[in-house]
Amino acid sequence: MKRDRVQQLASLLDDYIDLHGGERNASWDFVQAENTQFVVAGRPWYPVGTNAFYAAQVDVMSSADVYAMFKLHALHGIKAIRVFAHSDGYGFADNIPTPEPIQPELGVYNEVALQRLDLVLAAAASSGIRLLLAFTNYEPFYGGIQWYVEQTLGQGQSKNLFYTDAKCKQAYKNYVKMLINRTNSITGVVYKNDPTIFAWDLMNEPHTTDNYELNQGKPAGKIVGDWISEMAAYVKSLDGNHLLTTGEEGYRTSGDTSCCVNNWMNGGVKGVDFDRNVKDPHIDFATVHAYPDNWGVPASDYKWYGPNFIRDRARIAHAAGKPIIMEEYGVRAGYLPTRTELLDYLQDEANAHGYAGSLVWALRHLDSQTGGYVFSYSQDGAAAILDQVDWASGQTSYGVGGGSAPSPQAPPASPSSCDKCTDVAPDSVYTCAQQQSWGKCSNSWMAGYCNKSCGRCTC
Repeated sequence: MKRDRVQQLASLLDDYIDLHGGERNASWDFVQAENTQFVVAGRPWYPVGTNAFYAAQVDVMSSADVYAMFKLHALHGIKAIRVFAHSDGYGFADNIPTPEPIQPELGVYNEVALQRLDLVLAAAASSGIRLLLAFTNYEPFYGGIQWYVEQTLGQGQSKNLFYTDAKCKQAYKNYVKMLINRTNSITGVVYKNDPTIFAWDLMNEPHTTDNYELNQGKPAGKIVGDWISEMAAYVKSLDGNHLLTTGEEGYRTSGDTSCCVNNWMNGGVKGVDFDRNVKDPHIDFATVHAYPDNWGVPASDYKWYGPNFIRDRARIAHAAGKPIIMEEYGVRAGYLPTRTELLDYLQDEANAHGYAGSLVWALRHLDSQTGGYVFSYSQDGAAAILDQVDWASGQTSYGVGGGSAPSPQAPPASPSSCDKCTDVAPDSVYTCAQQQSWGKCSNSWMAGYCNKSCGRCTC
C-alpha cells in the first residue's frame, strides 16, 4: 500500500457519520466525455472505484450502513461506484423473493425501495462519490430480463425475446422513464438533473444465449445491437445531461478467432458486436468486463489477456473517438497466489493503453461477506486498488475527485500577524486539520489552501 490511511480512519471514525441526506459539493458538475477521456469542468476525471451492486437493496444494509459504506470508500480515495438501480419481482436469484423490490409487478413501483435508491444517491453525494447506475440485468440477479419476459409473455419463454418483443421493450422504457424523471425524496433533485450520477448503463452485460443467432443462420450481434440503438436513443431523448453506455463485456463478432481457445469471445458466440455498439451515436463510452479466470484463460497464460483483450478493445474504442473503462474486473481467490498480482496486471495494461477508468468487482467496505471475487480493505487485492487510486490522482491536476476544482489562491505574501493567515478549506468534505494529518499539504490542488494547518504562515 503506498499510503498510510490509519490516521485517516481514526480521524473519520471519531465523528463517524453525519447523516445529512443530500449534502453535496456546491460546484458538482456533470461528467462529460471528451475524445477518449472523461472531464469535469474541463479537467480530466478518472472513475476509479468498485461495484456495490447491492447498495440499493433495502434488505442488504441499513440506511446508516449505506452512509458508512460511502464514507469509508471516499476515505480511501474511491470516487466512482457502480450500483444496480433495479430489482424486479425477485431477489438475488431466480424466484427467490426480495422483501422490497423496486418493481414488484410490471409497471408497479415500490416507493419504499425507490427511497432506498434516493438515499444511495444522497449518501454518495455527501461523500463526493459518483454513481454508474444500471437499468436492468441480463442475469437473474434482482429480476433482470428473464423477469420482463415472464411478466409479458409467460413462463418458459426465451429471455432472448426481451430484445425484440414490443411489450418487453415498452416495459423497459416505462421503467427507464420513471427512474430518469424521479424526484429524489431526500435531496429534491430530479435524477436526470443530478450530477451525482456519472452515467447510465442500459443493462448489466447485455448478450444472448450462446450461439442464438448463429444457430439460426443470422448475423451475430444484430439483435442486441438493434436493441441498444433503440434504447440508447430513447434514454438520450429523456436525459441529455448524463453519459450513457451499454454495460457490455467486450464480446466481438468479427475478431481474430484463428488462435487460442480463448478467442471464442471474438466470434459472435454471445451475440454482441462491440465494434458496432461503440460507434452508436448515443453511446458515450465503451465498457469491458475483465475476468480471465471466469473466461477460461489458464492461470499460467493470464498475460494473454492484455494484448488480446485489453489492448484490442481500447484500439476499437479509441478509433471511434470514445473513452473506454473496465467497468468490472476481478479474480476469484485461488486463481493465482494473490489477487493483487492479476489486478495489478489488468490495471497496468489498462493504464498503459488509455483506459479512462476502472471499477473492480468487488472491493467491499466490510470484512464480512467476502471471498471469491469480493475482498475488503484489509484483505488481498486492496493494495492494487489503492495503487490505482494513486495512479489516477496523478493523472489530474487536483486528484481523482469530481466537481469543479477551486481556483488556486496564492498564500499571503507577508502577513503582519497570524490573524491574517488562516485556513481556507479546499472544495472538500474534509477539514484542513484532517487534510494536514493525512499529508495532503504538498498536493497541487492544496496550493493556497489550509495555509495555517499546513504551516505556510510566515508571521
